Amino acid sequence: MEQIISLEESKKIQTEILAYLDKICRLHDIKYSLAYGSLLGAVRHKAYIPWDDDIDIMLYRTHYDKLMKVLAEDSNYNLIKIDSSKYYLAYAKLCDKRTFLSEDGYPLIEGLGLFVDIFPMDNIPDRPFIRFFYVKKMYLLDRLRYTSVLRQYYLSTNLFKSLVKFVLYTPLAICSKIMGTKKVLLITDRAMQKYNNIKTTNCGHLPNKFGYKEVFPIEWFNNFTELEFEGKMLFVIAEYDKYLKLLYGNYMQLPPEDKRVSNHVFTAYWRNNS
Repeated sequence: MEQIISLEESKKIQTEILAYLDKICRLHDIKYSLAYGSLLGAVRHKAYIPWDDDIDIMLYRTHYDKLMKVLAEDSNYNLIKIDSSKYYLAYAKLCDKRTFLSEDGYPLIEGLGLFVDIFPMDNIPDRPFIRFFYVKKMYLLDRLRYTSVLRQYYLSTNLFKSLVKFVLYTPLAICSKIMGTKKVLLITDRAMQKYNNIKTTNCGHLPNKFGYKEVFPIEWFNNFTELEFEGKMLFVIAEYDKYLKLLYGNYMQLPPEDKRVSNHVFTAYWRNNS
């Protein structure tokens, strides 16, 4: 019988992965920043958001690609990089090979263990008209990815929401299952990088729930500072206040108690051979 890993133990393992990533990035002059809830946690709590259970970092695409190459050649026997070639998301994870995850509603993925999420930030078109349709296209591709993986893509705690999701997503589900997850991800990756050879002023990771909020100046990746996170000083973009206001508004105000829950549903286990 597999041994479940507690939340506190999971966080300890994840912070060890993050510390390793920080070491690798400093050694190879790779610029990264804490991102999303992890950056919010660093600013507001100097640690995880108390109800959070994962860690996110972000890198501008050139530094992301450099990190992917370094990790591919890395010989750390405890860690494994998984990306869209093995997974169903358009970004990479660095995972602890001693562990594995069971995610509610998702198939088991070989190599998927406790992880740190690594997000690439790609150029986004400046012209409002083009950007509008580009954002909509990326959202559609993300929904195709979602329905290609999940069988019960319409499930919700609310019966009405389940019905709405069934009506809206069933045509996408039929299309995505015909295409297959790998093809959806290939198209998504090409679309993400479409403007990387064109000079633009904004970037972001658009296969994402934030949509237009996930559009911010590329120049924010020019300057970095450090903030404490779980007892370690880690890199963050110097404009972290603007970034967090963009995503969360008044981010220093705690949400209502009923909203203080994780967005992720997974159970972590030790592998039997660990």
